[in-house]
Amino acid sequence: MLTFGDRLKQRRQQLQLTQTELAQKLNVSRSAVSNWEVGRNYPDLEVLISLSQLLETSVDWLLNDTKPPVINDQPTAAPPLQRKKTRKSIIFLLIGGLLIVLYLLVHNISTIKQTISPIETSVTLIRASERNQWVPTRWNGSPHPKSTPLNPQRLLINAAGNSGTIQVQVSDATGKFHTPAFVLPPGRTRQLKLTGRKTHYRIRIKAKPGQYVLNLR
Repeated sequence: MLTFGDRLKQRRQQLQLTQTELAQKLNVSRSAVSNWEVGRNYPDLEVLISLSQLLETSVDWLLNDTKPPVINDQPTAAPPLQRKKTRKSIIFLLIGGLLIVLYLLVHNISTIKQTISPIETSVTLIRASERNQWVPTRWNGSPHPKSTPLNPQRLLINAAGNSGTIQVQVSDATGKFHTPAFVLPPGRTRQLKLTGRKTHYRIRIKAKPGQYVLNLR
């Protein structure tokens, strides 16, 4: 039975990634990836989610003895009666989904905003060599947090359990600052206005060495 480390190493090699390349994509050290593969320790939940996305697999497959999904397998043709039942089920699901959407539009537009603009998480490790430097953050595996026209007001949260106060800098892809740099203590929030459907924002932080978990909602 393959261990978590075996599966991680196997999938990394299938994607032709070195430990250093994978570590850079996750904003962790190469030794951290090495420790995971030999079974010395395991990544935390946020890093595990980002890891499964980068490796194009599921968290379940990394942790459990289940087979990974096979994309190229061709399903066998279903019998006519089964296809007819399947079409009816799809129709009922579409109608039900349409009714739910109409209900939300009429009674609770805020629920739709939360669905379209879900909570995003960034886990950033600042090393001793990066003290007093602006360090880029990654959001659910992407260097850019999402900007949604329906909900441009986003709330940036510095998790209460973080290593300390952070300085935050928000800019667009050209390097133009979206807002002056500001200070955000642990457990505090700051409202950001991320407008523009095609604008890619970047959030960088400066803090003492440690791990920092940020949330955008």
